[in-house]
Amino acid sequence: MPEIVLKNVTKTFGSVCAVDDLDLVIPDGSFFTLLGPSGCGKTTTLRMIAGLEKPTGGVITIGGKTVFDSSSWTIVPPGKRNVGLVFQSYALWPHMTVWDNIAFPLTVKKLPMEERKAKVDAVMQQVQITGLGKRYPHELSGGQQQRVALARELVTGADLLLMDEPLSNLDAQLRLEMRAELKKLHRNTGQTIVYVTHDQLEAMTMSTHIAIMKDGLLHQVASPDDIYCKPANTFVAEFIGGLPINLIEASASGGIIENEQLHMRLELPDIHKTVKGKVTLGMRPEELRIANAPSKTTVKGTVDSVLPAGSEVLIRVRIGEYGLNIKERRGISIDMGEEAYVDFNLGEAVFFDADSGVNLLAG
Repeated sequence: MPEIVLKNVTKTFGSVCAVDDLDLVIPDGSFFTLLGPSGCGKTTTLRMIAGLEKPTGGVITIGGKTVFDSSSWTIVPPGKRNVGLVFQSYALWPHMTVWDNIAFPLTVKKLPMEERKAKVDAVMQQVQITGLGKRYPHELSGGQQQRVALARELVTGADLLLMDEPLSNLDAQLRLEMRAELKKLHRNTGQTIVYVTHDQLEAMTMSTHIAIMKDGLLHQVASPDDIYCKPANTFVAEFIGGLPINLIEASASGGIIENEQLHMRLELPDIHKTVKGKVTLGMRPEELRIANAPSKTTVKGTVDSVLPAGSEVLIRVRIGEYGLNIKERRGISIDMGEEAYVDFNLGEAVFFDADSGVNLLAG
């Protein structure tokens, strides 16, 4: 399976820079997700790897082979990069059966029928659509059509599978099922997969590595756990997380972090005693709790909202100009308008430079 390397890759469309001087290494055998808001450059990056877009500058190698180099104008066409492509649109031939749609790439290559049958039957079993071979696309559900599109790429035996928001047309339950299937597929095949999405839940649940992009720039590449717990900057911290992270401007000195306007003066744990100066304190909602009494790690506020959400309760507490998001256990007894003590689990806090937004403890 190939490692993919992008060096100083740039792509401009007129005066618009879609990807800006991108350096990226996609490890061999990884499930690598390009994640970011619309217009961040993730799809353009995928299309440059596939050969569907020509970079303005830089070098791209796949498995040690240079497929693009702006200095020598080396350009390997898409058909010779040995990659499979799965898009948001299933792009199935409506007049062909499922079996014929999957076999189409092998038919073009003029493989013998016996070999075609063996490969198609094997891949249909792999994506769990055995028994649908004689149906036509219009007779399938959205999830089944997506599996057919995936099987059509897998049957070619491509070294690399590129996927551009392939689940966005599916309903919530089907997306959940397909996430599990794609993760299982990656585990069983060890295939290098590059996946594009704006859905952070897809990225966090399936990926071995995530690259966060914004405005054509790469902000962080890390495992899902590190992206969540050790965000490189405030943009990554705010972009990742179902409930927004709490960011509070503060100053730290002598093992104390404080914000006078909020009457916040908290003692830092030993692991964060070295933090000092003007900082932005980052706290995930699950690292805040409603306490019964004041302590060295609590701040007093007023409950703005209480939103039961099944196994948990989402609470918003107003403290001065800040509304703190808190994720509490089900069954907590608290009402809107009540005074509350918010307990900060500062051992799990993230500290950012107040001016640049960069994580002070990263690395």
